[in-house]
Amino acid sequence: MSRVIDIAGLSGAYATRLFAEQGHEVIRIENPARDSLRRLPPFLGEKQDLEHGAYHQFLNAGKKSLALNLDSPEARKIFIELLEQSDALVVDRSHPIEDSLLKKTNPKLVKTVFLKRPIPNSSSQWSETKRLKFAQSRVQALCH
Repeated sequence: MSRVIDIAGLSGAYATRLFAEQGHEVIRIENPARDSLRRLPPFLGEKQDLEHGAYHQFLNAGKKSLALNLDSPEARKIFIELLEQSDALVVDRSHPIEDSLLKKTNPKLVKTVFLKRPIPNSSSQWSETKRLKFAQSRVQALCH
């Protein structure tokens, strides 16, 4: 099975949950100070802490978790070492590791980016809604 590194928010976290359900090793990298999924309500039971968020419980089920502050040089080094032995990286925002370093670290690494809006200066001016409908139609799978 593959190793998938998840540093994405809501949309990417769902995609990596599907990988985890299929038996792949998924490692979620969380910022120790602020992981957005842990803070999203509703909360399960009466506790409203970082371990009882319904989104966190659902989207991170079956995943391993590692708290790294990727702004720190030491954490970036650990992250790069992890990527050396991984098959995929899922992101939905910028991260402090340049694409050239990712490619040098692991040339076979597949990076998947979940966009929240169209890419600036791209030839495609599709809205996010149109892209989602296209992907849901499964026509996208025929285009490869």
